Amino acid sequence: MLMGISISLITMSSHYLKKTLIVLFILQLIANFLWSVFFFYLENPFLGLTDIVILDIIVIFYIIKSYSVSKISTWLFVPYLLWILFATYLNAYIFIYN
Repeated sequence: MLMGISISLITMSSHYLKKTLIVLFILQLIANFLWSVFFFYLENPFLGLTDIVILDIIVIFYIIKSYSVSKISTWLFVPYLLWILFATYLNAYIFIYN
C-alpha cells in the first residue's frame, strides 16, 4: 500500500524526473517478481541473490531520486527497502551455507 501511494505521489507531480521514477518503479516490480521465480521456482539461491542485490540497488536509486520530487514518497519506500535488505541477508545466508 505504501509503495502504491509513493508512486501515486510521483505520477501526480510535474517534476522532470517523473518518467525516470516510473521506469525505476516498474523495474523494481519486475525484479521483485523475478526473485520469487529464481529463488523458489528454480530453487537457485545464487540467481535469487543476484536479482535481489539488483533490486536493492534499484530501490535505493528510486529513494534517492524521488527525494527531490516528493519527500513523503521517499519515506513511504523506506519500510520496503528495510524489508528487502533483510531478505537479501536471508538469501545470502542460504546461498553461503547451502
